[in-house]
Amino acid sequence: MDTQQLQQDLERAATSLLTDAEILTSLDITQSVLDAHYDTVERARLKLKQRLNAKRINDAAQGPGADALVQSIPKSRAGGRRPGAGRPVGSTNKISIQSILTSVYDQTGENLEDLIARGYAESIENNDRNTRLQYEKMFLSKVVGDRISVEHSDDQQQLEFKKTAFAEAIAQIAGLQAPN
Repeated sequence: MDTQQLQQDLERAATSLLTDAEILTSLDITQSVLDAHYDTVERARLKLKQRLNAKRINDAAQGPGADALVQSIPKSRAGGRRPGAGRPVGSTNKISIQSILTSVYDQTGENLEDLIARGYAESIENNDRNTRLQYEKMFLSKVVGDRISVEHSDDQQQLEFKKTAFAEAIAQIAGLQAPN
């Protein structure tokens, strides 16, 4: 018997709810052959179990006692909405940017911007490459990224071309004839 045929027979036997001993006798194979292909048997049994569970759930949902079944399932005590839980409506952030900046000034006597600039300068003076790179990443992601502007200009000829192209596209969508 070839391997593919053996695996098909094993799947068939496993889905017939045969025990390992019954599989051995019905297929006339040894325990070592069954052990070598046991993953096939287990996969087949798992698929059968999943199909039976799905059928059981489907039958229960379609049956006359479906509402009773749903009611009999205990509700979880974890999760979900609870009265009084969460942040109150209309509440504000406990920490604001202004409070952070004020606190930094109160603790150090300097503005945060000055502290950042001095830290960056010290990292350059001390040849601390990692700290310097961290400062530069921060500058590029926060400071420079917010200041990017895009210039856009069209002359009259480009505007007329765009108007015509847009009108043709709308006309095709609507199924109308484009204006000439």
